[in-house]
Amino acid sequence: MKKFLILMLTVLLLVSLCACGTGEGDPSGSTPSGDIQGAAKGYVFVYKGAELTPGVQFQPDALPEPEYEYTAPNCALAGNDVVYNYGDIEVAVYSDGKSDTIQSVYIIDPNLTTPEGLALGDGLTKVTQLYGDSYTQNGAEWQFAKGNMVLCVMIQDDYVTGIEYLLAG
Repeated sequence: MKKFLILMLTVLLLVSLCACGTGEGDPSGSTPSGDIQGAAKGYVFVYKGAELTPGVQFQPDALPEPEYEYTAPNCALAGNDVVYNYGDIEVAVYSDGKSDTIQSVYIIDPNLTTPEGLALGDGLTKVTQLYGDSYTQNGAEWQFAKGNMVLCVMIQDDYVTGIEYLLAG
């Protein structure tokens, strides 16, 4: 239970940093686009047959019921951030009350793989084999940009410890 709580706090911190850390906000109160042009050209995670693409409209009916969800006010825009936990992934969504836009997808279960074949616990060599060597490194985080998305791979002791799909920005 303690590990689960620490994991959830870490994920919520990552989500809040993504939402608040850039300092970029639209004071007009407009919302992110629910269908970013060219989003399909970026990274897409497929979960139980549903494509989860950052920057695209969230379709909760395409997924099973979440184990739980957490809602908090967005600190940059007029709306809420909602984190849906499905046990093996978490989906962070921006909701303005009219539409829900996927902001990130975080893989929790080491048995899940990206469409390219990367899983938690894989070695550093596999990361570069699958995604190449065109990345930005910030400490333990390797960021692979593609289209409007960033695939963040966390590396510790030459092994993948985290995989997250993010909306670039």
